[in-house]
Amino acid sequence: MSIAKNFVRNTKWNSLIVLYNILIQFSQLTLLTYILTVQEMGVVGVIAIFLGIYSIFTDFGLGRAIIQDENFDQTKLSSALWIGIFASIIFSLIFLLCSPLISEVFNYDLFKIILYSPPIIIINTIGNPYHSVLQKELMFKEITKINFFANSVSFVSVLMFAWFDHGPISIIYGNILMSSINTLGYIYYYPLTLEAPIKFSWIQIKPYVSFGLYQTGERLIGILRYHFDKFLIGAFLGLEVLGVYNIAWNILIMPISKLNPILLKVAYPVFAKIKANENALHKYYASSIKAVALINFPILCGISIVAHEFISIFYKPEYELAGYMIVLLSLAFYNSVIGSPAGTIIVAKGQAKVSFRWNLVYILITVITSYIFVTLYPQIDTVLYARILLTYFVGIYIHRIVYRVSGFNILELMPFLLKLAFLCFIMFKFTNLLFSWLIISDIFVLFVLKVLTGIVIYIVGIYILFKKEFFDIYKLVKK
Repeated sequence: MSIAKNFVRNTKWNSLIVLYNILIQFSQLTLLTYILTVQEMGVVGVIAIFLGIYSIFTDFGLGRAIIQDENFDQTKLSSALWIGIFASIIFSLIFLLCSPLISEVFNYDLFKIILYSPPIIIINTIGNPYHSVLQKELMFKEITKINFFANSVSFVSVLMFAWFDHGPISIIYGNILMSSINTLGYIYYYPLTLEAPIKFSWIQIKPYVSFGLYQTGERLIGILRYHFDKFLIGAFLGLEVLGVYNIAWNILIMPISKLNPILLKVAYPVFAKIKANENALHKYYASSIKAVALINFPILCGISIVAHEFISIFYKPEYELAGYMIVLLSLAFYNSVIGSPAGTIIVAKGQAKVSFRWNLVYILITVITSYIFVTLYPQIDTVLYARILLTYFVGIYIHRIVYRVSGFNILELMPFLLKLAFLCFIMFKFTNLLFSWLIISDIFVLFVLKVLTGIVIYIVGIYILFKKEFFDIYKLVKK
């Protein structure tokens, strides 16, 4: 089977689990707002930051090293397991020692939540090397089955624990169950031989560790960059404001963070296999950006159009401000989705150091600038506008790095991106103007009509403006 056909086949399997995850995570988040207080939903936002950090140290950057290694064997897998377990235990102890400081920053006792977190880290550490091997072998059908069951159990358990007054720590309990099921499933599909678990070869694993250290640093900085606004809001504006912001942020990020990996999780092994062929790499990278933009731009625009109606229908009045936050936040996310494949191609080219450095520059600029502004003007608008400006500023920098590493120039795609941005602008303005003239009292009817109008405008616009792009992507896949 050709790389392109393998890419499409595995993308379909990724699509199934991703769409399912969007459904259950949105349902879980919405239902939790009716069980937990606004402040407790703020704590849920803090836990999301923790879980993001945990995900880094459960992998220790070894996963992508495994995918890149063409001479991978079970001794290397066993060695990666031992390195990961050791690192996860050390990290868990450090995190526990820092719990008083973290609690002070957010003005909330987080010790119990942090105390119950190490099982998530250690269990995932055991499972991640196996997961990487399954990815390397493009066994996405098997991964989908495992994730489907694990996520379903987690969804039900979190709601049950929350209902019986366990509060925000219900998220931790659910993640422990999900991690356990995932790990057992990965091991089932790629078991070690009986003697392999006791093997350890520093000579064989040393290149992995060198690669992994940069990957860990780069991903840690990336998580901090990803969640810096939550840090600022929780520390300076309070957990109640963070609770509302977390709803707005999740409504926008949930489809993006789940849909992009449909392409990018499969794209990384593909990029790693064709990294020596510059022309093929450029074609697949350009197609990845086009596909990500064509999927995400209308979603962001559509969510912005119906933000206020959406919040009014699905959430309590305490979350009304989330509609306003969604509209502003979406402006930052347009640029983020264009840059999302950048890290994949940089690391696929073996340039983990470069990825680490650009993320370091980003977080330094972001933290310093945002901290200054939020201390001078402690209000939610300051955080929102800071995120918008910094996202576009740093976006220019990351595309320059991609050009240096791979030779791909983002300017080649500017006509495509500008046309797509223009289409979304028309979609947003026309829909809002139309329904500002029409008097519709039923908010649910208004919501449905706005959604349908936006879909029609986008489909017509795609047919008129992007027939060639769709045809080019189809030819590439068929070839």
